[in-house]
Amino acid sequence: MDSFDELLIKKYLHIDKEISKLYEYKNKLKEVFYSQNMATHLVYDAHGVHSEGFRQDIKVINYLESLDIVEERINRYRIRKNYFKEFICSLSDDEKEKLSLKCLNKIPPFLFERIIGEIREIETAINFRYGIEPENFDVVLTENMNVNVERMCDFFAI
Repeated sequence: MDSFDELLIKKYLHIDKEISKLYEYKNKLKEVFYSQNMATHLVYDAHGVHSEGFRQDIKVINYLESLDIVEERINRYRIRKNYFKEFICSLSDDEKEKLSLKCLNKIPPFLFERIIGEIREIETAINFRYGIEPENFDVVLTENMNVNVERMCDFFAI
């Protein structure tokens, strides 16, 4: 069992937490945007005292684009959740019981490979749906620590 695969399974088993984190982030974006001063005001900086106004043309567009990006990520996680839930429902009761154990080391290798295969199919489907080039899932660790860190960074940027 690969440690990256274990992390991926854990991420899918706790996908509701990821969705709630994204909703919290979306609310934080809203809070930060509406808590800023949107009126013209005086500012003292290196250029001296001058008036500064709220730039609707920049800040509103950036805010709306940020909300769209977060909403798109939420939608992708919902799709992952729905597909994974369908997969879990297709498992036998015995397999569901083995998967519900907190320790992934106790999952039989055939079930582990089946779960990883399904997750890879889900990721490929999402990539095709959104027009993203599918990723290569063959992650092999080497003796070079810099290469391993780079691969880990690529892995966590789902």
